[in-house]
Amino acid sequence: RRRAGTMGKLALDAAEVLVPAADGKLRLHAWLYVPEDRPAAGAPILVMAHGFGAQKDFGLNRSAQHFAAGGIAVLLFDYRHWGLSEGEPNHLLNVAKQ
Repeated sequence: RRRAGTMGKLALDAAEVLVPAADGKLRLHAWLYVPEDRPAAGAPILVMAHGFGAQKDFGLNRSAQHFAAGGIAVLLFDYRHWGLSEGEPNHLLNVAKQ
């Protein structure tokens, strides 16, 4: 699936990806923004996540779009239990589990 992001004239598609958590128990939902002028394999990449108590669609996607427009690929993810990432209950704020 792809999600279109927009900000003024800036419009970049993000590929939806699921990233396995380090413990292998859950998958983190992420958007991958790739610069239009180069493949993801050839671009530097920035890994971004929102601060605790928020999720990627609370506005951080706009920053990711700007980095991608500048030639940097961005993997923007939600922490476990947040947004579309796996984990129950939703919105569990537990630093040790992140």
